[in-house]
Amino acid sequence: MFEDIAKRMHKTRENGLYLSDLEIEILEKYHVDYRQYPTMESLLLAIERTIQQEEIDALDLEELASTIAEYRYYHEMKR
Repeated sequence: MFEDIAKRMHKTRENGLYLSDLEIEILEKYHVDYRQYPTMESLLLAIERTIQQEEIDALDLEELASTIAEYRYYHEMKR
């Protein structure tokens, strides 16, 4: 149970992105290397491109895109 909680905790990664281990596992599943993207916006665009290109059900990736978009809205957008 504690391992599951730890996987869901967000951490600032070496490139400055704020992602959990679980989110990174989802990205790796679809071969999206988060280290290539300097911003959450560029990562979100890469995820959206991957969703459009995949011919399989990528519900977990779609949920991740939604989570990142929500994060950007509340933490990165200037109000």
